[in-house]
Amino acid sequence: MNRLIKTACYQIISIAFFAMIYNIFSDHFNYDDPSQIDKRLDYLLLSTTIQCSIGVSGLNPTSDLGKIILILHQLTVLFIHIITIYILKF
Repeated sequence: MNRLIKTACYQIISIAFFAMIYNIFSDHFNYDDPSQIDKRLDYLLLSTTIQCSIGVSGLNPTSDLGKIILILHQLTVLFIHIITIYILKF
């Protein structure tokens, strides 16, 4: 149960952290639909889809910085899965 709680806490904190980062750097992301209005909930959706390894969202990075942020988020998810599943085994 302890491992489950730690993993759930990490996931929630990571989603919130990256949603905040995406919101701060919102100029580096664009919607598929140009008529869509910029909303914080959309950054939470983007962060959640990346964190869940789904990766489908209406937001797309439009600059190199946006792409780097998205890649860092994806690598963070990958490395945490590797660490928690194969290395820590707590």
